[in-house]
Amino acid sequence: HLFVDGIVADGGTNIFDALDVGFDSLPVEPGHPRYVVFLTDGLATAGNTDTEAILAMVRLRNEVGARVYSFGIGDDVNTVLLDRLANESSGAAFYIRPGQPVDVAVAAFFAGISAPVLVDPVLDLRAFGGELAFPATLGDLFAGQTTVLLGRYTKPGSGEIVLSGTRSGEPATYVFAATFPELATRESYVARIWATRQVG
Repeated sequence: HLFVDGIVADGGTNIFDALDVGFDSLPVEPGHPRYVVFLTDGLATAGNTDTEAILAMVRLRNEVGARVYSFGIGDDVNTVLLDRLANESSGAAFYIRPGQPVDVAVAAFFAGISAPVLVDPVLDLRAFGGELAFPATLGDLFAGQTTVLLGRYTKPGSGEIVLSGTRSGEPATYVFAATFPELATRESYVARIWATRQVG
């Protein structure tokens, strides 16, 4: 009790070395997905603090294709870094505002990834001339979570969407009938979101 009371939050935030150690801890055996969970409540202030250098190191170290799931806690975080870590590894970024319980958000995340529905998913939209999708690579799909894919299509009408990936270590394919309208003016906000993500 006295020891805990005497602990003072002090020092810098070394994101570069923390991620480097995280990638060192990943198993190299094939056959299962790999995840790096990164929690931070601040900006990089120690070690190599350059955003591009951190991203380059992660690209170099991530030979096994691990997904990076970033948690930014509070208002003083590098959202550009956390978003790019997630997007470039087909992971996700989560932001927890001051006053929100961190343990609840992290527990919900771990509950989700404990039940993967489809690993390395690929969505085939060629029947509709799908193009410029964001994200370009889908992240793994988990039970109870929603995935949003934005893109354009050049062939309106009826056709099939094919979703494939790995489920429980075995190849899996799902085919869905769909109809894409020539114009969807009531959902004009979708185009704005897509354009904003593409520019970002």
